[in-house]
Amino acid sequence: KDNIEELLIMGGAIDCKGNVERFDHDGSAEWNFYYDPEAARKVIHSGLRIVLFTLDAINNCPLRKEFYSDLAKHKKYSAAYYIGCSTTLFGIHVSDTMYMWDPVTTSYLGCEGLCKLVEREIDVELENPS
Repeated sequence: KDNIEELLIMGGAIDCKGNVERFDHDGSAEWNFYYDPEAARKVIHSGLRIVLFTLDAINNCPLRKEFYSDLAKHKKYSAAYYIGCSTTLFGIHVSDTMYMWDPVTTSYLGCEGLCKLVEREIDVELENPS
């Protein structure tokens, strides 16, 4: 614990609808926290500095077909070109329900000033809402 500067986590839904759609759930949870809420709660209450990217922030960053098309135009940059073309090459279905959850979260590490952080106290609901 003494050697950890901060934890960077993509998970949770605070003031928005979650992304868990199951017959026995009301849709309020985000999948990463839903999968193991006890573990999520332990981490949240660990006393470590946590930078948490929730669905509230990242649901404003959808991955649309236009994004992939723009990447495919950048033949000079092999990674961008590959990603852009992969939706066609591998038959990956792109819909409006895909979001940049992990790319936005990890960009925090290398793009200083990109994100405006808000400090909040939160808890993880352990009961399965219905």
